[in-house]
Amino acid sequence: MNAVSNPPNPSTSRLIERFTFGERLLHWLVAVPFIGLLLSGLAFSYPSVFWLTFLFGGGANARRVHDWLGLVFVFFVLLLAFRWARE
Repeated sequence: MNAVSNPPNPSTSRLIERFTFGERLLHWLVAVPFIGLLLSGLAFSYPSVFWLTFLFGGGANARRVHDWLGLVFVFFVLLLAFRWARE
């Protein structure tokens, strides 16, 4: 015969926070430039998807945005690596 367990009482149960707000924020600060780099890099690498450069204001502007996104991405990835190194 199986024992029936009582459902948890909402007033006494606690949630375990898996990721802090700072960790989630840092994740998105890495993810957003990555997506921009991916889209602009695809546009530069494959002529059939060069139309993606309109997301960045055209070909010449996309090149500038790509360079700046690369710097932002590297900065936040380094912050992420230092945060992981602490642990």
